[in-house]
Amino acid sequence: MATLGVGRCSLWLADPGARKLVCQRAVSARLGLVPTAAPIPFDAIPIYLDHILSTRAVDAHHCWVDPRTLELTGGFLSEKTVMSVLDARVRAADRFVGLISCEALTTPRLWRPEEVGFVASIADLLGQVALTESLRQERNGLEERVKERTAELEAATAVAQAANQAKSRFIANMSHELRTPLNAIVGYTELMRETAVEFGRDDDIADHDKVLAAARNLLSQISSLLDLSRIEANRTERTVSTLSLRAVLQEAQDLVAPMAARNGNTVVYAVAPDADLIRSDRDKVLQCLVNLLSNACKFTRNGQIVVTANRFGPAVAIAVRDTGIGVPAHLREEIFKPISQGEEGLSKSYSGTGLGLAIVRSHAVALGGTVQCDSTPGQGSVFTLTIAAQLTATAEHCAAA
Repeated sequence: MATLGVGRCSLWLADPGARKLVCQRAVSARLGLVPTAAPIPFDAIPIYLDHILSTRAVDAHHCWVDPRTLELTGGFLSEKTVMSVLDARVRAADRFVGLISCEALTTPRLWRPEEVGFVASIADLLGQVALTESLRQERNGLEERVKERTAELEAATAVAQAANQAKSRFIANMSHELRTPLNAIVGYTELMRETAVEFGRDDDIADHDKVLAAARNLLSQISSLLDLSRIEANRTERTVSTLSLRAVLQEAQDLVAPMAARNGNTVVYAVAPDADLIRSDRDKVLQCLVNLLSNACKFTRNGQIVVTANRFGPAVAIAVRDTGIGVPAHLREEIFKPISQGEEGLSKSYSGTGLGLAIVRSHAVALGGTVQCDSTPGQGSVFTLTIAAQLTATAEHCAAA
């Protein structure tokens, strides 16, 4: 955890009866699991509680100066060396359940917007799981099983929230540690859902589906963040081999088929004979196509996405054409920047991290080409990915053809 940039992470649950915040688990970068801090009475921190209840997260650069966290300095911080805190509330429906707290020691630090958003997303996921567990406890009285699952969730959350603070170079090496906790949540929730199906508990099934959808969405966002971190840390490699562009397109079409079906879209493609066999990095080509197709499916309703691939001298141009909402001219460069979805309001209507097109552009450069957008708002867009038809493997790992 020390290399991740935080000194301690902890999970706190609200005790409405005693009107206290109770620390359930604390993890130290230096010592691992440590004794939990003393409970904090609600009456001792009214200003802090007002802020944590009215916003998703409190990100205090200097908690000894920030008016939102001054009350915590009155004997409630675990160490006097705590300089910065990032706390995100956990809510189940409209009920305040508790919070996740990350502490930076010795030196004050500014929390990046993506760090605040990620910790808040973990807290939101915790809130959904907490609601599901509460319903199961009330209906089935399985208190022991709830305790076991809550303990597993707390441990997984501690790992995930700690990993979120990593610097780009370190995050590029942490994909296993980040993905494992969420895979555990998905797998465990699937087991719970199977049990609910077996016993015909329809209400529980709906709750499990919500948890699974949130967990899988967050897992996808983490994967995008990790991909971008590897690119920023210059840790990407090209694995060059001879591949069939038609086969890669078919795989991409299969992967986005569920998303296309949800929005009533159809996806078709055509590859010119001289554009089929190329030498390139198959994984990067596939990811570019999946990201472009996913983007088209997300912003198109009851329409058609057409993909064409043609050879132009030493390059292959792959055009993804949709009949969606389109992109205004002033945003056609902005959408290729990380954490961007064009207009601010789009993030409220369409899910996603805003990393997909940034990754496509970075991969396009690595593949010897570029990507561009042509669009007519209200009619649709064309994203054209141009890559080298015969990519050379200079200073990169090259697979045997």
